[in-house]
Amino acid sequence: MAGIDSYSWLRTFVDMLQNIDEEIKRIVRDFVHGTLGSIDTKCMCFNICYPLHIYLKTKGVENDLSCGEVSGRYHFWLTMGKEIIDPTASQFSALNCNEIYFGKLRVDKYDVKELKPDSYVEWKKHLHKDDKRNALIVSLKAGLLLLGDIQQNGYHDPELQETISNYLSDVFTASLGLPDIDIVNLFSTIPDKQVELLISCYPEEASNEKLKAILKNRK
Repeated sequence: MAGIDSYSWLRTFVDMLQNIDEEIKRIVRDFVHGTLGSIDTKCMCFNICYPLHIYLKTKGVENDLSCGEVSGRYHFWLTMGKEIIDPTASQFSALNCNEIYFGKLRVDKYDVKELKPDSYVEWKKHLHKDDKRNALIVSLKAGLLLLGDIQQNGYHDPELQETISNYLSDVFTASLGLPDIDIVNLFSTIPDKQVELLISCYPEEASNEKLKAILKNRK
């Protein structure tokens, strides 16, 4: 009888681990689809991986932001123990992946490098230089998703809160540096309620007269 009980407990434990794995995959897929949408994954690796790295941490999922080269191009992904999550793997034909890659690090495909401490600074510096503004669209949606999650669930980790606040402030500030027509186009991708939430959380940035006039004309 004791043996049966032990086996039942083991099966429950294994099932629980499998459920956690599937839940993580669901969270990742929902995040990527909600931020990237129909935008091409090319050159979007940091724009997705950095906020996803934070988002998973808010869910209690420990992970590391990792980088290296794939097919001779600099690339970012997330590492969880012995496995990785590569949300923009589909941009590389060599990886033969149609969507998000979950699995072991393929040492024949991923040339791992040491993460540069200024990676975030470099990303921020070039954030507004994308002609199609895709980087800002993705980053703004990711930041708003994080902000909405804070509003709904609350976080008890002040470091995470500060990281998210700084991230969204950087994205918001970069968006306000665009020409008027680009700001109109950028904010047309964001629902009114999310725009209102953004403005309420960042009143100093939102006091920008140009932004207020643009948003007024949008309605």
